[in-house]
Amino acid sequence: MSEELKNNTPEAAAPKKEKKPRKNIFNSKKFKHGSLSVLFTVIFVVAIVLVNVILNLVLDRFDVEVDLTEGGIYTIGEEMESFIKNSDSKVNMYFATDEETLETAGSVFRQTLEFAKKAAEMNSGYTLQYVDLLTNPTFAEKYVDVTAGSMIIECEETGRYRVFDIVGDFLRYTMSDGNSYSYSEASMMSMYYQYTPVAETSIAEQELLSGLMSITKVNPVKIGVLSGFGETPCSDLTALLEKNSYIVETLDIDLAQSVSEDFDVLILNAPSIDYSTDAVNKLDTWLSNGGMYGKNLVYFAATSSTSSTPNLDQFLAEWGLQVDEGIIYQTDPDYFYYPYMYYYRAEISEDSEYYSSMQLDPAASFHAVGVRPVKLLWEEKSNFVNTPIVRTYGETSVICPFGAPEGWAIDDAADKGQFNVIAESKKIRYDGTTPYYSRIIACGSENLFIRDFLSATNYNNAEVAISVFNTISGNAGESIKITPKSFTATTYEINASQQGGIAIVFIVIIPVIIIITGIVVWIRRKRL
Repeated sequence: MSEELKNNTPEAAAPKKEKKPRKNIFNSKKFKHGSLSVLFTVIFVVAIVLVNVILNLVLDRFDVEVDLTEGGIYTIGEEMESFIKNSDSKVNMYFATDEETLETAGSVFRQTLEFAKKAAEMNSGYTLQYVDLLTNPTFAEKYVDVTAGSMIIECEETGRYRVFDIVGDFLRYTMSDGNSYSYSEASMMSMYYQYTPVAETSIAEQELLSGLMSITKVNPVKIGVLSGFGETPCSDLTALLEKNSYIVETLDIDLAQSVSEDFDVLILNAPSIDYSTDAVNKLDTWLSNGGMYGKNLVYFAATSSTSSTPNLDQFLAEWGLQVDEGIIYQTDPDYFYYPYMYYYRAEISEDSEYYSSMQLDPAASFHAVGVRPVKLLWEEKSNFVNTPIVRTYGETSVICPFGAPEGWAIDDAADKGQFNVIAESKKIRYDGTTPYYSRIIACGSENLFIRDFLSATNYNNAEVAISVFNTISGNAGESIKITPKSFTATTYEINASQQGGIAIVFIVIIPVIIIITGIVVWIRRKRL
């Protein structure tokens, strides 16, 4: 075909179409919006995953926990935290069982375990170990009264230790009478007095802190409990003193050649036999302390009418103290507990140096039962100064004499007035203007500091006892005031299964929801 014919064909006659320029997908709106959404979604998901990974690493590395319980029952208070962090002692803490058992045995066990763990974290000198008594039978031989589940704290420097029965020593029940009791006491109160438990509390923090104070103190105050003349045991008082960092030992004064100057305080508790002249001379020599003074005797009068102690009576009289025969009765019904006029509330003298050191609850009071009056033969004489510490309220008390005849009545009482329950005699010497004292604290009954009065939360007897011993021994400031923590309050505890559920929600479910949401958004935007 000729060239001319080719040019006349329909194809040749049609104009050529221009090619459209190829679109750049990277400049399209769909790509820009969709890609940006995907990018943000990916970045957000990666950030969530990284945060979860980092948090889990931190939790595994540092054992971070949050106490969500009401009142912070698993949190160490400021007083105990300060003591532990500032302690230079090496303390070994042992549990005579395994960690898993403690975690599941009950709130007070878990609380005690948490306190021990936190103590070990706060101070590198505090170590925590778990001991199986079955596989380590020799462990229990080293410590007295260790049983399965016990906790032991021991100081390497002093060699002293304390063994705790976690339930018996730490768990307390507030009963319907308003007082707090141990498990065994609460059971008895329920059985015999029909009281019902109102709240379950723990004093683990107080007990552990007092234990740490007592075992780590390098130069503790040493108290001697005298024996040899039929003295009445005073285990309730000595237990309180030991919990407040005192070292308590028994001393048979009849057999001892002399009273060691290592003792700062002696307790003479209600002897049923009069002290011999030799024993009285030992006390007098010890109180004089070579003319340096600085020693203290706390005397509790026996309330039995058959206890005659003329030698001790003469010794006390030389210090201006006299314990009269008979029992104080309070006649004002506002103060005695009907119908027992020998059981009453007593007044703590605000004029004494002991009052200012007491941490008193205004609603509480000192309780006395079966008390002999302690008379001051003088207020000041030579180098003696005598003052009351606790006395009956008002001028409404009388003395019921020992051996009172049948039919004796209040109107038959020879005297009516205010009588001392506890009184003090101080013997003073001066070094320049600095005073040094030896003291005798005379108490009208051996029943003032028994367990019922010391453990009752609405009595001040324990505060008075600690104030007296702290002041006379120079141990002021060592007492502990920590509020018991309640297990009855509403709590927000998280168990293992709940922890697993929370982990699944934050590590799996939430990221998956975010990814799906991102994909849906991206697809919808792509269709725009």
